[in-house]
Amino acid sequence: GRKVDHRLWSSGGDPTCWSSDFSRDLCCNGAGNDECWDDEGWYSFARCCGGSPAVPSPGGRHANLTALLSAAQSGRCSEPMYFGVCARLWRAGLRRAEQLTDQVVREASLLLAEAWKGTGRLRQVGKIFPAFVVSVALHAALFLVDDWWSKQAAPGQLWVDVAELISTYHTHARSMHAADVTRLRIGALDDALRHRVRAHYPTALQVVLAERITATDQGAANFHDALSYAFLSAFQELVEELNALNADFVPIQGTLISLLRYGSFPEGRLSRGKRDVVDNDAEVMVILGKETDLGAA
Repeated sequence: GRKVDHRLWSSGGDPTCWSSDFSRDLCCNGAGNDECWDDEGWYSFARCCGGSPAVPSPGGRHANLTALLSAAQSGRCSEPMYFGVCARLWRAGLRRAEQLTDQVVREASLLLAEAWKGTGRLRQVGKIFPAFVVSVALHAALFLVDDWWSKQAAPGQLWVDVAELISTYHTHARSMHAADVTRLRIGALDDALRHRVRAHYPTALQVVLAERITATDQGAANFHDALSYAFLSAFQELVEELNALNADFVPIQGTLISLLRYGSFPEGRLSRGKRDVVDNDAEVMVILGKETDLGAA
């Protein structure tokens, strides 16, 4: 373990405990401050302050997360001087939590995410403590998705909130230490979110398509224009994704005929206001060097 020359200690405890984030005034007054201590016992009231707190601090498996909840509720985790304190409490708390869906972890992640978004601090915290922010954001996203499944319908803002939280992973992925992907459960959260979304994607897609069809006025004057635009937009999105993958591809069948005949998809305009709907789906052939390239793509 770590060794410290106790001759350097004053009656006020070990001075090496203190930093810009943690001070004696913050941690040692009265009953002490649970935000200052870790589960390993290296940073403790006895070592850092000397003696014992006036009132015993609450312990237990969730001591760090409980302290984090208190700090977040008071707004301190949105203040730059406390970013490090909250990051350390989160890291220590996760080590003691038994499951991804632990209730106290849920409350802490949702509260932190909401506080950072509400104060505009999400990106600022991420620049200093990227793995901390990503871990909190993915936990919060997972809980929002799980909460949605228990309801009849998703809140209107749900997927916007989930997408914003998940985007922190892509934003800060290169800034995180590899070990934190495991320690802060980031890899496990990524897998859990993928599993949940994939399990329900076909049903969700079918519901959305059915809603669009039933909610659309097919007798409206602009119905065919809107329909053609939707087909063309989807085809353009497909082309962009294939280009991003550097994949070789070529349109085929009705898609190719429409593009060659009219320079557009899926229909072309004829005289006297008539339309030639060439196809009602898009066909593209992707050219691969070998069959195993399909999995890589």
